Amino acid sequence: MRSEVVRVLVADRTSVMLFEGAVAAGADPAPAATWITQDVAALRNAAGSDGALTAGHVADIVHLVADGTISGAGAKQALEDAFVSGAAIPEIVDSLQLKQVSDAGALGVFVDQVIDEHPDVVEKFRGGKDGVIGFLVGQLMQKAGGAANPKVAQELLRERLQG
Repeated sequence: MRSEVVRVLVADRTSVMLFEGAVAAGADPAPAATWITQDVAALRNAAGSDGALTAGHVADIVHLVADGTISGAGAKQALEDAFVSGAAIPEIVDSLQLKQVSDAGALGVFVDQVIDEHPDVVEKFRGGKDGVIGFLVGQLMQKAGGAANPKVAQELLRERLQG
């Protein structure tokens, strides 16, 4: 953990309690500390209160981001909702439809569309300009309404373009 994160974390009793509880619940310490010192701290500062967040909420966020179930943006949205409502993170993720789509079959349609719609970019990629893959992933993300897992999207695009 960066010393700056540790300094911010230990300066506040509530943050320490959230961190210790999240780690005890199995959360990876480094991302737990980052979530607590950044996003949770911002919510607490804006509200002027500790909200309804628990260490379990933080642990759930860390786990769901780490396993690719939700994106960082989706995690922030779930965290904001939990801060206000106290609802369980998995329930929030389901009700707000924040799960990332990682199914190759479901994303395959978007892969085909993006490749068909951007032949010039496809040729650049095939010509050795690897950086254009980011553009194609962005286009796929747009088509999927932001729900596609970007890592899976990139893998599928690369497979299709190289194979």
